Amino acid sequence: MNENALEINGLYKSYCSLFKKETNAVIDFSLQIKKGEIFALLGPNGAGKTSVILTILGLLHKNQGDVKIFGQDCEKIDVKKRISYLPENPSFNFPRYLTAYEYLDLHGSLKGLSETEKVQQINPLLNRLELIEQKDKRISKFSKGMVTCLFDF
Repeated sequence: MNENALEINGLYKSYCSLFKKETNAVIDFSLQIKKGEIFALLGPNGAGKTSVILTILGLLHKNQGDVKIFGQDCEKIDVKKRISYLPENPSFNFPRYLTAYEYLDLHGSLKGLSETEKVQQINPLLNRLELIEQKDKRISKFSKGMVTCLFDF
């Protein structure tokens, strides 16, 4: 099977300002990334990179075009279970008041894991990430490297 991990065809995304002036952020963007391929999305400020990423994640609605992840529309719930996103500054965008264990428990719930599955997976994952001794420590007390490790598992 020659399925693309990501396929974008004819993506358009625009925003309206306070004065109803429409700004085109993404115009007729197309892309195919094969399974296992490594890809970087580069461009100058204002080129639409963040708009493309947020559309792929289903956090922004597109004006036009198709975005498919492993052949499924990016806005379907099943697809969202197969992807993750590590923002440039994860500690700014995530609940820093949680402990490492609580964060992974929340993440497991969002992925649809049962309580039993979460209990079976969280401590081994913390061990693998070398964060087991930090499991009850609030994320706000983590170093940047520890935060990145936790959010990038």
